[in-house]
Amino acid sequence: MISLRTLLALGVLLLSLPLGAQNPFLRPSLELGMSSANLRMSQAGSSGPLGGIQGLRAGAGLELSLGPLTYISAGLYYQQLGANNELSRRGSRPLELGAQGLTGTEQLRLQYLSIPVAVGMRLAVPFIGAGVSGELGLSYNSALGGSYSYRAASHSERSATADYDPYRLPEEQRPSLGLKERDLALHLAAKLELGSFFLRLGIEQGLTNIWQDAPRRSSLRTTTSWLSLGYTLF
Repeated sequence: MISLRTLLALGVLLLSLPLGAQNPFLRPSLELGMSSANLRMSQAGSSGPLGGIQGLRAGAGLELSLGPLTYISAGLYYQQLGANNELSRRGSRPLELGAQGLTGTEQLRLQYLSIPVAVGMRLAVPFIGAGVSGELGLSYNSALGGSYSYRAASHSERSATADYDPYRLPEEQRPSLGLKERDLALHLAAKLELGSFFLRLGIEQGLTNIWQDAPRRSSLRTTTSWLSLGYTLF
């Protein structure tokens, strides 16, 4: 996994590039918002999303102008992903083997470092000094940590496996829900700019099966959407 020291170094490097170059074609920005995340689970005979959770998305971005309309964007973002899996729901299947036969709720909370790279197109909105843009690209995601937990449906229900980090499974807990630390996602975003401030609406669909040692014909993929407020530094 990427350490906190490495994360801070990447952020400083990202923001220092335009300061050193003083290039008018480079536009650094800061961003903070909320995300709605989910996981899509596919198994033999069933496929569909689990229950969503809300999380935080924050980071820094950089745009390189390619002309009057187009640009390349890159960023470094911390974001929270995951899902709730209600086992009482008809057709649901547990993520964790220890939850077989239970009717409570499984919860996965994941922390990612995301590095999206996209091509964008920006159009000016006449008379109000605003601009709208759209972006299409890929996002490389690296896990910083996570947690699996189980909430029993009643006090009389037997308990499932103990809480654990699915990226750091102790040998005595296997087989359990293990997750891959790397993910690649399709990145789509739209942005409304007004002066130095902007609103960004985006969605990322995971392309990687993040289920480590997944059962045959089974997969787990991330999905997240977000709305954030940003400020272009100069």
